[in-house]
Amino acid sequence: MKLESYFSTIGSLEEQKRLDTISNNIANANSAGFKKDSIHFSDVMGEVSFTSMAQGPIHQTCNDLDIALSGDGH
Repeated sequence: MKLESYFSTIGSLEEQKRLDTISNNIANANSAGFKKDSIHFSDVMGEVSFTSMAQGPIHQTCNDLDIALSGDGH
């Protein structure tokens, strides 16, 4: 019974992490410069999250102090 309880707890924690990541991505989707987080399942470590460093869309802000890098600027 203890082993079943352990797996249930781990599963619940992993699902909570997945929901937290999704809600963070939704909440910040329109924030300038926001990089979305992703989660991938790994047999050994459970879910592993990482930040995508792919270039997002560039929007003109009409602010002289705003800049944007295009291409491999990171």
